Amino acid sequence: MKIFIELPFCGKITILEVENNFTIEKVKLMIQEMENFPMNRQILNFQGNEITDNNQTLSDLNIQNESTINVYLLMTQR
Repeated sequence: MKIFIELPFCGKITILEVENNFTIEKVKLMIQEMENFPMNRQILNFQGNEITDNNQTLSDLNIQNESTINVYLLMTQR
């Protein structure tokens, strides 16, 4: 399935090809590889809620085909 990764701070939307069993950690790694944004500085947000557990899967969060995840960057590491 595909999900949209929206980067509001730079006005960009990227499409990722993923599976429902992908963890948030894996999605963050994909974003790091595509956009060169360090995983530990990414804040992912889905439907107005921050995703805080990197071990959750897309399925756990009810993220489906063509869902949009917003990605924000911390200026300093967590």
